[in-house]
Parts: sequence; structure tokens; C-alpha cells
Amino acid sequence: MGPVDLLKLGVFLLGISALILASIALHLYLTQSRGPYERFWAYCDFNTVIIRANEDLRNVSVLDANGSLICNFDEIPKGSDRVCKVGGDDVYRVVSGREERAVVCRSPIAPKQAPGGD
Repeated sequence: MGPVDLLKLGVFLLGISALILASIALHLYLTQSRGPYERFWAYCDFNTVIIRANEDLRNVSVLDANGSLICNFDEIPKGSDRVCKVGGDDVYRVVSGREERAVVCRSPIAPKQAPGGD
């Protein structure tokens, strides 16, 4: 083996090691957590509270501002949604274990006719 062959082998091994390091860095980037982890999301649309579970949830309750129970779900599987019809414009609480989210329900604003229109 001459010096040129050893040089080619060295460059080849450096290329392979760079490829392995780039693969590890890409894997770490793609699997890292982005921001705070939320067990569930809750929002209101058309007077309905929608709960989306990011992990398996048990004993999830929807309460009004006074603490009265509106809906209760024994279990919500990971990746699932549950809906709870609520009374109207108000603030509602979604409670799962020690976590709680406030959800504001508002009716959509009705469009008004432009002045001068027929």
C-alpha cells in the first residue's frame, strides 16, 4: 500500500465518521422536546368545549365558572378528542388530575351590512 492509498483510506474514513455524526445530530434534533409538554389541549368552538388528549387521561371534568359539573369523561385515550356541549358565552374549566385549563366560549360576531348596500 502506497501513501496515496493510505490518504484515500483516511479521507474515506473521515467521510464515514462525518456521516455518522450528522445522522446522530439529526436524530437528536428531530426527537427533542419543543417547548413545554401539555397533557391535553382544550378550546371552545360553537358553544362546545373540545378536549384533545396528548396522553391517556382519566377522570376529566368540564366545570362552569361556579364549579358546577357539566361533563365528565372517565377516560380519554391518547390522540383522541372529546366534546362537551356548554350553555353559551362563559368561562369553563377543564380539569384532569392536578392540571386545569380555562376555556373561554364566545359567540361569533354576526356580520353587519355595509352602509349604502342594497
